[in-house]
Amino acid sequence: MFRPLSLWSGIPCPAIKSGSACSLPHCFFSHAVAPAPAITASLPSQTLPSTQSPADKEPSPSPTPRPPATPSPAPAAKDPRTTASANNGALPPADKKRRMVTGDEDSYTSSSSDGGVPLNGDPAPPAVKKAKTDAERPGPSTAVAPKPKSILKTHGKVNARASSSTSKPSTQAKDLPRPRTQPKARTEDAAKSIPVPQRAGGASTTTTPQPLATGSTASGASKTEIVRPAASDKPLSLNPRLVARAPAGHDTRLQLLTLLHKQYVRLYEHKGDEQLMLRYALDEEEKIAIKKKPIYTQAMTKRIYMMSKMSPEQYRKSVEEEKAKQQKKSEDENMAPALSTGKTIRQELNALRSLINSPSLLQTYGYILDPPTEKEIKLSLDGLKSAGGWEQCDRCTTRFQVYQGRRESDGELASGGKCIFHWGRLIFLQRTGSAYQDNAREKVYSCCRRVAGSPGCTTAENHVFKVSEAKRLAASWPFICTPSPSNSTTDSPTADTPESKDSSPPLVEKALCIDCEMCYTTRGMELIRVTATAFPTGAIVMDALVRPFGEILDLNTRFSGVRPLEFTSAQSFTPQPYPTTTALMSPCSHAPSAPLCIIPSPSAARDLLLTYISSETPLIGHALENDLNALRLCHKNVIDTAILFPHNRGLPARNKLKYLVDVHLGRRIQVEGAADGHDSAVDARCAGELVRFKIGGGVPAR
Repeated sequence: MFRPLSLWSGIPCPAIKSGSACSLPHCFFSHAVAPAPAITASLPSQTLPSTQSPADKEPSPSPTPRPPATPSPAPAAKDPRTTASANNGALPPADKKRRMVTGDEDSYTSSSSDGGVPLNGDPAPPAVKKAKTDAERPGPSTAVAPKPKSILKTHGKVNARASSSTSKPSTQAKDLPRPRTQPKARTEDAAKSIPVPQRAGGASTTTTPQPLATGSTASGASKTEIVRPAASDKPLSLNPRLVARAPAGHDTRLQLLTLLHKQYVRLYEHKGDEQLMLRYALDEEEKIAIKKKPIYTQAMTKRIYMMSKMSPEQYRKSVEEEKAKQQKKSEDENMAPALSTGKTIRQELNALRSLINSPSLLQTYGYILDPPTEKEIKLSLDGLKSAGGWEQCDRCTTRFQVYQGRRESDGELASGGKCIFHWGRLIFLQRTGSAYQDNAREKVYSCCRRVAGSPGCTTAENHVFKVSEAKRLAASWPFICTPSPSNSTTDSPTADTPESKDSSPPLVEKALCIDCEMCYTTRGMELIRVTATAFPTGAIVMDALVRPFGEILDLNTRFSGVRPLEFTSAQSFTPQPYPTTTALMSPCSHAPSAPLCIIPSPSAARDLLLTYISSETPLIGHALENDLNALRLCHKNVIDTAILFPHNRGLPARNKLKYLVDVHLGRRIQVEGAADGHDSAVDARCAGELVRFKIGGGVPAR
């Protein structure tokens, strides 16, 4: 179709030709601007930006000022374009065409009339204050002839400039034209700095999405203040979690989840924690969606119906009964009989010879097989004297000073005040359901689920330290090698000697499973409890407390299981003969109810242990190098379950005893948060049971 508007684009506008401003918002006459002569006079305090487009703009030291002109007539004074000219202190001359103000920054300025929508369709970015350039500083320059702009774009930019000049007239001369590709990038940058909306009553710090949260958060939020608190503080929403092969549509799941949540709110009304109710509902709905997928709708309906018929008191009693039932079931599983390998006790003992770790492998895992020399011990003592008792805390890495025999001024054992630390280790959060996000693999502490680097969650009275070097361990009290058996005139071949391949291996008379517990003293980590059980029966050979050489800084009850009252009231230990029973004990059998007795020193505990073993006796344990270092004992016939069941990533990663027992034996030990701490007798038996599991062919228990 023929459009006649282009016929008028070459004719000058009559209003501008007569010397006044054009008042039409969409004038189809030509408003082309003629080139202005070069002027070298200095600029006034307020100047106009260049009319040249950003794409064709060349650097110019200073724009050209306009000569004064006659004010516009009264009807044109209300025009926004005239207002914009008035704000800049100059009007177009009567004998020249009006010079239009351009600049992409003006076209993005929002107004109240159009709702802030720019004419070119791009989103409006936030106002950014730009630094002055040479083009805004007064000085002589040569004006650049502007190019004619499209009449529609020119009027749009003038209108936008008129609306923004009334609110911010002082910033228009400072802002420079920007490329049209820049606002999108600026919009993204501005979106990244938007703070995350906080829940009512929550903290005001900026946080990243939580692993189990379903709400959206800013992707660029700061991570320095991130704290992962208890589950009740996580910002959850009433939205079904993502599961593989969902059992029903989202609408059905959401409807059932909403009904389930209402029942939880009704039954747990006394707690008043909305996030806790959301977690309960989400956990149960997800559990049913995974385990009862074929009958998901029926199972959810039945669960909601049963809860609707209960009162809060009845529901509370049912929850307590279910917990007691689960605890009893767990105890029954732990107290299950020992494994059946299909071999006799003598055959199991002889099978240990093939499982003994070679000395080279033991050294790779940090075993000390030869005592340090006198020269090494002397160097260590000189270093300790130079250090003046200064150590680094093993828990919070704070530098502090240790006083042997207490400080005379106040009787303190260590400086530095209280120790604030995380007793748990760093772990990765699991990716499950809606928690599959970018930060789902962030490291957190297992004790409180806070991210790495957050303040500690536990406070202790003193800082503590740990010694790992062999020469410094020997400086405290010396290492010795396990003596040879008294009834043999020659040394028996070990697992790595060539003689053992040609001759039949010697019979194993007995084997011991060992586990030691340590505490923190002014000499580092010292022995506080030693336990030895017979293999494969699990009968107790010796189990006693040990009085360390140094003054105790921390009993480490969470892991050692030794309490102050138990330690101070313990009686002297009386050794017992080696057990001869042939009955297999359950690995998780608890220690006898009788209180433990105490051995006067670690060296006395080592001497007592040596009455039961020789250099040919296999010792079984998990990460046994720590126990042997605490006993200052060099022994080569070792079966370490950490080596027997290596980690799939290799060293330095190692499988924990708790994990191996759970996976291979189907038992739960070392439960976090347990009031009694670790039981060294249970740990020793479980290490022996893992070896029996290996002897029996490694058939999984479940």
